[in-house]
Amino acid sequence: MIIIQEMKLIFGIIIGSVITFLSVSSVFSAGARTCRVPDVTPQVTFDITPYKVSFKNGTTRADLQRITRRHSNIRKGGNWFPLGLTLTTFSYEVSPKVIAYPMKGRRYCAMPTEIRIKMGYPKFEILIDRRYRRGTCQFNAIRDHENEHVDLYLDTLDRMTPWLESRILGEVNRIKPIIETSPDRAAKYFTLILMKTIGAVAKKLSTKAARANARIDTAQSYQLIQSQCARW
Repeated sequence: MIIIQEMKLIFGIIIGSVITFLSVSSVFSAGARTCRVPDVTPQVTFDITPYKVSFKNGTTRADLQRITRRHSNIRKGGNWFPLGLTLTTFSYEVSPKVIAYPMKGRRYCAMPTEIRIKMGYPKFEILIDRRYRRGTCQFNAIRDHENEHVDLYLDTLDRMTPWLESRILGEVNRIKPIIETSPDRAAKYFTLILMKTIGAVAKKLSTKAARANARIDTAQSYQLIQSQCARW
């Protein structure tokens, strides 16, 4: 009897915070003599998560300052106070399909046959000082600037996607059959291995995106924004 096991796990990195990974479960040594499967090359499918942008203009200036302090990588500059912020989460989902061959002792020799990986920024939340109502010059100026940040996140992801996929495929190519006590545990093992790899490369993506965003958060850019409207 051959058992097919599917699993899905979703993790995310909130911009400005740190995620802690679960420890990979212990597995038995998978030597070629004890765990043999047909020659299987996992088929890997990558998808980019669709995104949505939402606006919230009920935020006080004190709230904006507090959120800025909470997220260490959100831009700060000199004596400038925030009028708007863009918050997002880079999320990634791993869904492996594992084939498991029963062995003696209620154990299974397992290997992934398909791996579906979905990653991206599912939501951007733009916070705008509540003193500036929708449709006003100030609201539009802040909105346009924050939309530039959204574009930078997406552009950085687009440019780095080939590199991200290459690193993940490298880890997939190193995967070997394992012996586990259930197909479910085997699926969890393969999932967490890939989650760890994606988490590492996602941190580099986050760093690149933060640097790109910092380049448009300067005293000069803030002056240009404020020059567009009167009565700030």
